[in-house]
Amino acid sequence: MKKIRSLFVIVLSIMILISFSGCTNAKNTQNVMAGEDSTICYDDQEKDTDLMNDYDGVLLETAEIETTAFGFNFNSNPFSDGSRYFNVLKESEEKYSIDVNGDKLTVLISISDINLEYVPTNISDITAQYSNIINTSRNLVFQYIDSSKVLKDKEGIKNYIEILPIKEASFTKDSGVGAYFSFKDNCIYINKDNSEYICEWMIVHEMIHAISFYTHDCSIEKEEYAFSLFNEVLTDILVSTINPEIVNNSISGYSPYYCLIYPYIYTFGTESIYAYFYGYENIYNKVDKNEFEFFVTVIGNIQESNSNVYYTNLIYKWNK
Repeated sequence: MKKIRSLFVIVLSIMILISFSGCTNAKNTQNVMAGEDSTICYDDQEKDTDLMNDYDGVLLETAEIETTAFGFNFNSNPFSDGSRYFNVLKESEEKYSIDVNGDKLTVLISISDINLEYVPTNISDITAQYSNIINTSRNLVFQYIDSSKVLKDKEGIKNYIEILPIKEASFTKDSGVGAYFSFKDNCIYINKDNSEYICEWMIVHEMIHAISFYTHDCSIEKEEYAFSLFNEVLTDILVSTINPEIVNNSISGYSPYYCLIYPYIYTFGTESIYAYFYGYENIYNKVDKNEFEFFVTVIGNIQESNSNVYYTNLIYKWNK
């Protein structure tokens, strides 16, 4: 949908915390494709067995399997008996204070002032070569909408996707970017400079973004974390459950980061899907909002020093 805001975590104090190797160093892959820029439980909730026959149910089941596969063992959790704590204090937009069992550190966030959306030029109507891809992509998204037990006003959403403009334009030379959803124009643009790689996956990815925009009252200001890697990867994981066609010998550019989002989905279950479409207030009722904002920032800086340790501490804390 849009470019990812650059955030850089600067560690001023270093200590030994729980660490998890997992997948925190995402591998560079060849033939990486994505719909857009591919740069790379807290409470005793019941398992969502009633969702197991739809896309969301498949996602929840996969999240549980992958969370275990990535090495998390919540039966041996130092947060459970109170012997460890991990507190996050947001002092400002650019400063967090972390307290781990009395050991304290400061994390500074440098926010780059960048253009957060592409600027399309040379705009034109869709040519016949994309008609089939668009139609099949739209039908796949309709199936997702129909199956969802999270989405409300399904007919309204389907009508929105049905009439959502899709045009061709030039907006980036990045070979990994085939399309993007413009919230300013309320339109999906297909990249004229990357036409040989256009596929269902890219279109479906942008349609999922568009649904989220619609369910947030068509207001990007209401869409928390819209410009984050966290949001992009979560979008792509939703796309993966729909399983649209992708260009041969290619993978999504976000797939190396799935393992960072699966434990979050496992932790909050259906609520994680609801939050994507309707806001994170229910998540904030379970964990501190500042703590969650820090988690999202850590995801976007997972290759920075100590980020994997912050990440792992939070996942264990939320599963105590």
